[in-house]
Amino acid sequence: MTSKFACLILFSVFTFFHEYHVSITEIHFNEETNQVEISIKLFIDDFEKAMNISGNNIRVKDDLSEAKVRQSIEDYLDNHFTLHVNGNPLVLKYLGAEWDEDLHSFFVFLESPSPEDIQRLEIFNNVFVEVSDQQENIHHLDINGLQKTILLNVYKTAEVLEIDH
Repeated sequence: MTSKFACLILFSVFTFFHEYHVSITEIHFNEETNQVEISIKLFIDDFEKAMNISGNNIRVKDDLSEAKVRQSIEDYLDNHFTLHVNGNPLVLKYLGAEWDEDLHSFFVFLESPSPEDIQRLEIFNNVFVEVSDQQENIHHLDINGLQKTILLNVYKTAEVLEIDH
């Protein structure tokens, strides 16, 4: 819990100055609903730069649910963020996006049915590494009571966790 608090403070400071390139992903395996629930916090300027690099010169104004914006977010995450459980890819359903209070960042919400017996989790995340070689993608995991924080970046875009029961 201490690492989450430290990350939150750092994220708040960097939100104001944003010389630091970061995303924060929360991955929760909800045993009651049998769903993997994911939220990803992204900075809008990094997202627009990534879109520009890929040839999609989209500008996000106010409406994150606009069809073109929604599709751009979905397509980008499909190519830059994946989870595999026990060697099988999770099909992540896009639920929507909403602005953070600061209006410089936004949250994306995804979910997927959760396998019953999670023994191995593979995370791939190279979000915005094409924008900055200083991009850091922080992941907070809650898997059947196991809480862990993982940092991925341009030099390390994937992590494999063996889950002990």
